[in-house]
Amino acid sequence: MIEEKEVLLTRKEMCSYLNICLSCVDRLDIPRMKIGRSVRFRKSDVDAWLMEHQRREPCEKPAVVTVRRSLRVGEAPWQ
Repeated sequence: MIEEKEVLLTRKEMCSYLNICLSCVDRLDIPRMKIGRSVRFRKSDVDAWLMEHQRREPCEKPAVVTVRRSLRVGEAPWQ
């Protein structure tokens, strides 16, 4: 019987795979393993983790972001 080789990802590869920054990879509770001083992620474990943590229901209403800027002394609000 031929077994498929397990794909292991480094922290930087995880950043690319999930499109997030390195500190987010470290902060999230994604299953990982240590091999010596290195941290590795099994791609199959990451995919399973993503399926468990995906949002199943769409947001009821989109988030509204309001951007305000500070007025300088003597500046009119419409400028």
